[in-house]
Amino acid sequence: MRIEKEYYSLPEILRRWSIDEDDLIYLAENNQVRLSVRVFNQLLEFGDYDADIDGARFRVP
Repeated sequence: MRIEKEYYSLPEILRRWSIDEDDLIYLAENNQVRLSVRVFNQLLEFGDYDADIDGARFRVP
């Protein structure tokens, strides 16, 4: 029995679609599917990089 979920693991997707992992990676690299990573019990900081007047890059949280 298959149940509907909010997300599926990579092995589940590979089985359901009957494709190789390399093919799924190819689809993700070419924006045909979106892969997300579940992160838990880890600190996570969103941010970006910017450049100062001299062109030196620095992190911006």
